[in-house]
Amino acid sequence: MRIRTTFTVNEVSMMAEAGVGNIKHWFYCLTQAGYIRKVGTKKHDSGRGKENVYRLVKNTGVDAPIQKGLGFLYDPNTKEYWAKDESLLPEPEAPEDTQVDEIPTKKLKVNSVEELKKKWKSHGGTNA
Repeated sequence: MRIRTTFTVNEVSMMAEAGVGNIKHWFYCLTQAGYIRKVGTKKHDSGRGKENVYRLVKNTGVDAPIQKGLGFLYDPNTKEYWAKDESLLPEPEAPEDTQVDEIPTKKLKVNSVEELKKKWKSHGGTNA
């Protein structure tokens, strides 16, 4: 995707030697997370029908985002997660009588969603 200015599901499928269904799902996640954007359509190589054309719009570094589970992407360059349903990621709850800026914060370095959930609970986090 970094090499070509525009690309299609079928082109990436051939280059990556991966199934079209897997690439379509991957494109959906990358589009939702803002890494790629649909920029148009073109006639399908087979001559029948059209296919979407995409462009990379968010290049965060050398390492490509990694799919973690069905609804998560992890960007190893920024150490950030993207979730299809953000309610699946835990969020700290502020006590009612405390100002938000007074809540102590902790940085948790994790390599997976499972590890994030375990560390979150061990540091006193609650399920949101």
